[in-house]
Amino acid sequence: MEVLKELPKSGLDALRNKFLLREHVGGLTEEEFEEALLGVCNSHKQVTAPTNAAVRRVFTSIDILGLGRISWDAFSMYAIDSLRQRGRCLLTGREAETEEAPFHPYHVEQLMSKVHAGYVQEMRVLPTLGKVMVVTTASGGRCSMNLCDLAQNLPLSGIIRLESGRPLVWDFIPQTAGGGSCNNVVCSYNGGVVQLFSTARKSCIHRHLDKSWQMRLSDTQSALHWVPSINRLAMGSRGGLVTLWDMQDRSQVLRKRLTRQYITSIQSQKQLLYVASLDTRKAVRCLDLQQNTVMYTFNDHSIGGATQLLVDVRVFVFYRV
Repeated sequence: MEVLKELPKSGLDALRNKFLLREHVGGLTEEEFEEALLGVCNSHKQVTAPTNAAVRRVFTSIDILGLGRISWDAFSMYAIDSLRQRGRCLLTGREAETEEAPFHPYHVEQLMSKVHAGYVQEMRVLPTLGKVMVVTTASGGRCSMNLCDLAQNLPLSGIIRLESGRPLVWDFIPQTAGGGSCNNVVCSYNGGVVQLFSTARKSCIHRHLDKSWQMRLSDTQSALHWVPSINRLAMGSRGGLVTLWDMQDRSQVLRKRLTRQYITSIQSQKQLLYVASLDTRKAVRCLDLQQNTVMYTFNDHSIGGATQLLVDVRVFVFYRV
């Protein structure tokens, strides 16, 4: 945006004020942005105003989610990136059109209906899909799960309509090697409801991901984990039960009580399933899925049990908060 270098401080302040006046609705629309920028340029005779087409191209480059509005922060970040790219071209002697497009920092509030109307609860990369799941909670408590494209600076790819309320836990189920099922997101809710949502969209204009299956269990599932080595979904309940599900046959293949305490997390390493709970004497149990026996347990040496669990090929970590 060469015009920003020509605008004096008074012109930049005037443009910023026009943005702030519309901040309560998420920023300026394309028409408002065009009118505001050209109006500020026309009020300063020494400034060369961009064409209407150039202003519209700038708006489209900033509004990567297609929400129809841009904020002052998003516009400022775009302007900074543009000037940095211009500077690199001058230093290297490369033409602007051959310069690789810079990474644009992503503002997750663009997923919300209003700027600063909530907070981001969780972000998780799904490498199999090449996407990111962004879980947001609005100021009124409404939760939304937004699937975003990782390769294209996170434009919205799909939305999960959470009709059953805010999920306690969720996980991603990739398509199995046999091709018997598609990629799914599985969510657990209070009351024992577990729902699966297919990540395949019906069309480019259909953004909501359809619910592919639902099951009701006797107890609320407080932990979910896909076990890739055996293509099974492991679930842990508030009452200490571990259940293993075959998602292709939609049948239960294992049900075992490991504790009477709340299961907080489940992780796996090949055929071994590590189950964390609020049990203060045996905070983590290692279950051999082939033999259906507990191989060993860990003592937390505290009064709270384990609330978080991480398993790697070389390290094992659990802790409480």
